[in-house]
Amino acid sequence: MGEEVNSTVLIGRLVELHCQSDAIPPPTLSWLRPSISPSEHGSGEVMVVRGGNVTLQCEVDGVPRPAVTWLKDGRPLGAVARAQVLSEGRLLYIKDAQVAHTGRYTCIAVNIAGQADNKYDVTVHGKNMYVMLYIYFISVFSRYRKLDLEMKMCFLYKKMLL
Repeated sequence: MGEEVNSTVLIGRLVELHCQSDAIPPPTLSWLRPSISPSEHGSGEVMVVRGGNVTLQCEVDGVPRPAVTWLKDGRPLGAVARAQVLSEGRLLYIKDAQVAHTGRYTCIAVNIAGQADNKYDVTVHGKNMYVMLYIYFISVFSRYRKLDLEMKMCFLYKKMLL
């Protein structure tokens, strides 16, 4: 009793885990493979304007409670400037995002029963990118006169500089 055993198992093969208890009444013992709940923003593509903040969620369930780690472009997050792992790994917060923060972020949840992951592709655009997209949208999909377009662009550009 209380003995820890390490085993190596090939991927795709069955493994049998034994857990003995002499407790009275006998407990129900179980392991639950980790799972990651979809966040309100889901996974996938996240776009932010340079200087904005990004929050990525990794809501995990599992028994025992899974350990959560974050990767950027397949490597441990380490000391990525302005990035903080919060709430025991359940949140990744990037303050004042810069173009260097662009990349694929992966949260990985691991416990004895297995692992799960969730990926986010984060793209940080300069403010000028949104001005160009706005110009394109107005010119293609709207019927504003030239003066209206110039006024709207001036207003948008001033807002983005604030």
